[in-house]
Amino acid sequence: MNFLRYRRRAALAAAVGTSALLLAAALPVPTMPTREDAAAVRAQAQDRRPTIHLPLALDNAGPAPAPTAQPAATQTSVPPPTATHTSVPSPSPSPTTATATATEGDTIGMYGLSSGYARLLLGASSDAPERSFHVGFARTAFHGAQPVVGDWDGDGLDTLGVFDPRIAAFTVYAENAADAPATRFTFGVPVAATDDGGYSFAVAGDWNGDGSDTIGRFDAQTNVWTLREANAAGPPDQTFAYGIGPVHPITGDWDGDGVDTVGVVVRATGVAYLRNTNDTGPEEIVVETGHPGFFPVAGDWDGDGVDTLGMVDPETVVVHLRDGHGPDAGELVIPMASRASIWWPVAGRWDVAGPTGEHAGFAWPAADPDDVGIDPTMLATAYERAAAIENLHSLLVVRHGKLAGEAYFDGYDATMANCLKSVSKSVLSALYGLAIEDGHVRGLEQPVSAFLPAYYANPAEPRLGRTSIYNLLTMTGGQPWTDPTHLGPMIGSEDWIQHVADLPFTSNPGERWNYNTGLTHVASALLTEATGEATHEYAARRLFDPLGISVTRWDQDTDGRDFGGAEVWMRPRDMARFGELYLRGGSIDGTRILDERWVAASTREQETASGGHTYGYWWWRRDFAGHPTYFAWGYGGQFIFVVEDLDLVVVTTSSWFRGAGATTNGPVFALLADYVLPAVTGD
Repeated sequence: MNFLRYRRRAALAAAVGTSALLLAAALPVPTMPTREDAAAVRAQAQDRRPTIHLPLALDNAGPAPAPTAQPAATQTSVPPPTATHTSVPSPSPSPTTATATATEGDTIGMYGLSSGYARLLLGASSDAPERSFHVGFARTAFHGAQPVVGDWDGDGLDTLGVFDPRIAAFTVYAENAADAPATRFTFGVPVAATDDGGYSFAVAGDWNGDGSDTIGRFDAQTNVWTLREANAAGPPDQTFAYGIGPVHPITGDWDGDGVDTVGVVVRATGVAYLRNTNDTGPEEIVVETGHPGFFPVAGDWDGDGVDTLGMVDPETVVVHLRDGHGPDAGELVIPMASRASIWWPVAGRWDVAGPTGEHAGFAWPAADPDDVGIDPTMLATAYERAAAIENLHSLLVVRHGKLAGEAYFDGYDATMANCLKSVSKSVLSALYGLAIEDGHVRGLEQPVSAFLPAYYANPAEPRLGRTSIYNLLTMTGGQPWTDPTHLGPMIGSEDWIQHVADLPFTSNPGERWNYNTGLTHVASALLTEATGEATHEYAARRLFDPLGISVTRWDQDTDGRDFGGAEVWMRPRDMARFGELYLRGGSIDGTRILDERWVAASTREQETASGGHTYGYWWWRRDFAGHPTYFAWGYGGQFIFVVEDLDLVVVTTSSWFRGAGATTNGPVFALLADYVLPAVTGD
């Protein structure tokens, strides 16, 4: 064994649920494992049915039903802002480059379950340089993914991977960077979206001491470990049962012999039981960490070849790294991140050469507010109010094509993309305008059956055959839908398009507006059939690249279709650029991208929607503070507001992951109407 690799290992497992609860918090945990009753506990494992719901956001794709009228916001007891930026930073700073080639031992990192964003410290302190990047799993199924870390090629450096339990797919990356080359393979049994009975954690380790890591899975219901001999489908497994009761898995080289072995931590007590062999048997090392309720991570923090535990406080995201197994072990304490995102600890020996930062999105020209007719004092008040809105991540204000205000909250910054939820529908609307211009679609009255006959040319239900592209774009398909009720069953089905087509009709197509995320997924499948390209590929070629923006991720269904109704991930500055394209009537920087007639038709009233709103082609309309406004609206507070008479674009992003839901919509509407728009006082 080459100990120059600096032995390190992290037990990496992440839980996903519709309310964003971490798995280990949802599992029932005893106060202390009873070794004498181990066999009985294992025998009773099948009776434990922890409440684990998959995938991430079954009811979170679209905006909630329109809120009732909101009272005007007041300024009483406004806390000071906690924004990362209270003024406009310089556009997209160049990344810095570290001088060393690798960290001397293992260091800590964090993976954002709600963002797909990794932050890896390149030293053993909170002020060490950091490598930050979006994990490049843009082509995953619609699902959250667990992180897993390993030295996959035996070069002594660790890289990140992800595990998607719903399709039993591992993806391991060649380097720690966005869009890094990857190897993907399936392993084990997929976890059904409707399955509440058990869950698999991803683990990794050097099980045979050959210098390279392979992956494994831990079944949290049966306490069965399955360790792979290679990172590919097919090779034999090592399988054994180890663990007493519901526990959290951990792996590492506990004795410095070059071979990684398993362990478990009981979160309720903070007690760890670490084995020196990978098999069934009694625990060999018992560690009283003194941190009940914390999440474990393991690594070789001092480079001596022996892995020790770290414990992470889930409330403060402070890491306590132990320097030994004994009761008197010292600790290195490192604050890591804001609690605003759901972070999961990772550890490894990272390559520190090359760029350490990710770009911040479109490089807007900046302007002082008063140079673009915005009162700086009033705008500052708007940002103070924004800082007081729970779950808000960002607020951007663009006027006359210049970024006049930008702030990020709760640890977020310009580099971090957010899941747009149903703002994705407005992106899809632009793609339909391009598809018509390119001749892929003749017009909106074309029937869906012309492109998807296997689903919509059903003689037993003639209304399917009468469903048109216009019905998709305007939410007038005639089938019942509410996102909380219908989205989960669609995602849990084997064929999402068939699931939507099989819904019974409650009215004829075109008779009644009813918000329906299922129809937008049908529209994505139709677009792929019409263009011959995947939706994300067509979008990149015809929309994103010409705009100079990027999408870090676009989730898919189990058949590989890009989700039409949600799950596009974009940075706030890029969202603003998309809004600016519409504000400029489809032309930007002297280049026409969209037909101005399509922009006008998409954003004017086509149908009457709920809550005093009207609806275009996947765009909403209403007045704010007397100003006609059209906007893209996503669950949890994702917005792109376009106010033409003020030459203004306003963007917000918020947390959709922790049950933020509709509670953010009203405060954001009030923020726009009562603070941002009144700050525009000049030409």
